[in-house]
Amino acid sequence: MCKKSMTSTNQQQTEALNDIPSNLNLCRRQQIALLGPDKFLSEFDKWVPLVKETQAHHQCALLEVLLPLGEICHQQDESGVMFHMLNAVVAEMAEPTLSARI
Repeated sequence: MCKKSMTSTNQQQTEALNDIPSNLNLCRRQQIALLGPDKFLSEFDKWVPLVKETQAHHQCALLEVLLPLGEICHQQDESGVMFHMLNAVVAEMAEPTLSARI
């Protein structure tokens, strides 16, 4: 691989990594808009144990837990909806907004 391609690939990877927090926050905002704050917090409380158990099992950081969770979701019906919610939950766990008010 030529050096120019590697630089371009590295730049794309860096840009993709920089987009992750904003994408997670977008998922959270969308879930709150769809469900309302109270229902979102109810769903948040429901999914936090799965996130924490998966994180402990895989011994990974909070954002990294989305990789094994994505694999789990892929095997389920309506996997996109489930993964969207889990992205929102991880965003709320990483930077509490609504859950910090409880």
